[in-house]
Amino acid sequence: MKKIRVLIVAKPWQGGLYQYYLNAFRRNAKVEANLIYSYPKDISEYIAYKIDKKKWYQLQIEAINKSNYDFGFFINHSTYFAKLKNKSKNFLYLTDSANLSLDDQKIYSGIYISDIFYKNRIRENLFIDELPFGFDLQIHKKIESSPKKRLMCSLINRDKKRDAWLDKLDKKYFPHIYGNYFLKHKLFLKKPSNFHPQVNFLKQKFIYANYLISLNLHSNVLKQGTNQRTFEAAGCEIAQLIEYTPGLERFFDLKKEICIFRTHEEFYAKYDKLKHDHNYRLKLVNNSYKRAISEHTYDKRIDFILNHF
Repeated sequence: MKKIRVLIVAKPWQGGLYQYYLNAFRRNAKVEANLIYSYPKDISEYIAYKIDKKKWYQLQIEAINKSNYDFGFFINHSTYFAKLKNKSKNFLYLTDSANLSLDDQKIYSGIYISDIFYKNRIRENLFIDELPFGFDLQIHKKIESSPKKRLMCSLINRDKKRDAWLDKLDKKYFPHIYGNYFLKHKLFLKKPSNFHPQVNFLKQKFIYANYLISLNLHSNVLKQGTNQRTFEAAGCEIAQLIEYTPGLERFFDLKKEICIFRTHEEFYAKYDKLKHDHNYRLKLVNNSYKRAISEHTYDKRIDFILNHF
């Protein structure tokens, strides 16, 4: 059987989405997958990019146009993509806010979005479906840890909505935060010992392994559903305390699989319950992992994409 030749075009961001999709496509027996970066992947490329950005992108576009593929999977858009050929083979995946002009959308045959709230921003004839985030079976998994765990961590980056919420948080309940707050934000001064550098996606499991609870605060741009962290934490088998957003219940049961809050008061109450109730934490961990394995792996997302293709 002839394999489907997939070309992924994506930025090599710390979040790891490009790697998760490359891994999942390559695990699929029907696919032969390759990757071209849409942003410098190392220091030598970054130097060339800074010297002549236009030339750097021109070379990337030429490489894409010369590639022999059946399905082009572009993770987010760049204005330089206007010179792409093979429109009939090119499909876009917009994550977070679908902030793309109607003219820019026309260079693709179809568009997926991670947040269904933004559906109305996509041309009706180009919108394919919602494509939620997921987790990578080989990367996001439980590992052995120290029996003496800390209470709560949060793998988040700076965001005005998060900043405001954390600023009002009682110091007693402050999580250990891994992200770009470290040394770069006034909140760092609130409790310096609780802030840590940003963590590469390959190291997330080592962080989760040393905590009892994962706190997930959604960014301002997310309006419906949830972000990557919810799925990744489920794969790493850690109890989750998640800020509620509409549609979250479509992915996980809000009572049996994850714990949610809407206000600081509700957060304090849920935190105390999770802190003191080992059996409740274990129930959430087991149930959310079963749900994630059943429905939310990137391998499942690939099956979903290929069914459309």
